[in-house]
Amino acid sequence: MKVADVRDRVRQAVLATAGEGMWNAGAFYAELDPFTLVRALENTGATLRNLHANPVAAVVIAPHGPFARRRS
Repeated sequence: MKVADVRDRVRQAVLATAGEGMWNAGAFYAELDPFTLVRALENTGATLRNLHANPVAAVVIAPHGPFARRRS
């Protein structure tokens, strides 16, 4: 499966942040262009709080979830 295929089929992502503590959160996203993803965050949530403290994050977009395993 190609990256473009996953991007076209999957609209869920996991965003991992670290600031006051480490935090992973799943959410839907929108793609503005191939290099820009947009995601809505809660004003009082841990994800936004961590991003204010440390504006670096990791994003996982996978066709069957970030930790799914498939048998051949």
